[in-house]
Amino acid sequence: MDTVQFVQEALKTFEAIKPGIEGMIATGSALSATTKGSVYVMQKGAKFISYLIQSGRKKPVKKSSGGKKKPAPTSKDKFTIAKDDVAIVVDISRRILTNVAGFLDEQKIDADIVMVTNDPSYGEQVIFLNPESEKEWNDVALEFKTLMNKIKRTAGGKRVHLFFSAPLPLVFAMGAVWGTVDDAVVYHWENNTYHKVIDISRKLR
Repeated sequence: MDTVQFVQEALKTFEAIKPGIEGMIATGSALSATTKGSVYVMQKGAKFISYLIQSGRKKPVKKSSGGKKKPAPTSKDKFTIAKDDVAIVVDISRRILTNVAGFLDEQKIDADIVMVTNDPSYGEQVIFLNPESEKEWNDVALEFKTLMNKIKRTAGGKRVHLFFSAPLPLVFAMGAVWGTVDDAVVYHWENNTYHKVIDISRKLR
């Protein structure tokens, strides 16, 4: 199954659980787990939530020498970035998840996707950040920093691809709290496709 097809299935998952989603989800929740892929809640904050979307078949559960299955993976195991590439999609101002999935397929980049949004249900109508609430913007930036640290712990050495659809002040703040310690590639949307525009590394310092 290609990335676009699985992302479309993930969107159906969000739609199906939309009623009461904010109260039912918590970090570590598996929203969908099939042989085609999985969707987990990676991190949940006051104004911020991130989903780990992993397409592809899971490895079969191995049996021990006694013929018994190994215990089910813990919530900590769920956040292992299995692929060599991870695409981080900051999706706040406009819905871009499907566009990113299509681009990854076109470029033959087989990546786990971490989608960051301020709308747990990922509805059609975007929810804008309150311009009169400095705390709300600060909270999102700091929660992004926490997420990036978590990704580094679970995916150190992986190739990171960054896609943004967010207010410019927020993107600037996210870059400031993350810094140039780790390598990543940043993409820009123009003429109905993404373009690799910046290599983030220590060389930018």
